[in-house]
Parts: sequence; structure tokens; C-alpha cells
Amino acid sequence: TLMNKGVQDGMSKMKQLGIELVSAPRVLQATLDLSAPFRQGLYLGAGHPREFARAFKGMMTGFGTKGGTESLELAIASDPFYQHALDAKLAITKAGSVVGNQEEIFAGKFLRKLGPVAFSERAYTGFLNKLRFDSFKSLLRDAERSGVDITNERFLRDVGGFINAASGRGDLPKNIAKHAETLNALLFSPRLIASRMHTLNPALYIKSEPVVRKAAWRSMLAL
Repeated sequence: TLMNKGVQDGMSKMKQLGIELVSAPRVLQATLDLSAPFRQGLYLGAGHPREFARAFKGMMTGFGTKGGTESLELAIASDPFYQHALDAKLAITKAGSVVGNQEEIFAGKFLRKLGPVAFSERAYTGFLNKLRFDSFKSLLRDAERSGVDITNERFLRDVGGFINAASGRGDLPKNIAKHAETLNALLFSPRLIASRMHTLNPALYIKSEPVVRKAAWRSMLAL
């Protein structure tokens, strides 16, 4: 049993090393390119230009520093809409975190400890978190003015799902999601691919909640 455990541990470490090596070129390519606004953030930002501008300005002036990142995280966590964001399963990722709670373009452990990579990941993550959260708040405020119950769980999930997909964080099928780390090493950004498929689905513009449908049309037409 101990021998089997040792073999399994060894295989796991080899797999992780392989993932790190395969992921390294992508991580380095994304370092210092500040591409989140016009990659993951393009579709959502087109429909929410004010939120996009605030997130972009913040990314350029403060999110690259650890203190700026912590201030943003605190501001989001202390916001009255934060609990709604949790209920909606809104993607609030964390730089330096583990697979599943990070922006997939910076998957891996070793390179992310380097200064330029760490800076880039904080800026990338900070921009997307602020854009997602501020856009989420904007949609909820619009819904509230229209008399919608913004505490309804199904409504929140629909809004959260739309914001996630519209900002490059699409849901992967369950049978694929469990292999997300390996898949992410082989493809540049599988959740981004899934998000683009979601925004090209006609059902989004026809059958979604009215608030989501309106936001989707606004983003598509602006884009």
C-alpha cells in the first residue's frame, strides 16, 4: 500500500510538472501584455462602457500592486451587493490562488511567483473582478427599478451566469470541468472558448430573463 501511494504521489508530481511546463509559454505570453480588457472583457465592456473605463483605469493605476489588489478585494467584500454576488455564483477570482479560483490564463504555480508575472496576474484579475462586480451591480439596480425581486435565486443565477460568460469565464460541462487543469494546459483558455460559444447562442438573446436579454443585446450591438 505504501509503495502504491508512493507511485501515485510520484505520478501526480510528474503530471503537475508537465502541466507547469506546457502552461509556461502561455503564462509568459500573457505577462505584461495587459490584454484582459480586450480579450475576456471585450464583450461585457462593450455593453458597460462606464464600468469598463473604471476597471481599466484602476488596472493601470493601482491593481498591479499588492496593496491595490487587497483594497479592491476589501471594497468588493464589504459592498452591500456582495452577498447577492455570492448567491449568483459571480466569478470573483483571486491572484495567486489555486485552479478553479484564478484566471485560467495564469494557471500554474512556479512562474506566478516571479515579479512581472505576479504583477500581471494581479492587474488581470483586478480588472476582471471590478468589471464583473460593477456590471453585476448595474444589472441588479436596473432590475430593481423595474420591480424585479433581486433576491430571487434563479434570477441571480441567470444574471451571474451571464456576467461570467460575458467576461470570458464560461461554464464547462461537468464531465470536462473535472479535467479543467489538464485541459487548460492544452488549450489557451477553455473557459474563454466556452464563454464565446455562450454569447453566440441565439437562446441568450431570446429566452433569457428580460434584464439579461437586454444586457446581451446591448453588448452584442455595441461590440
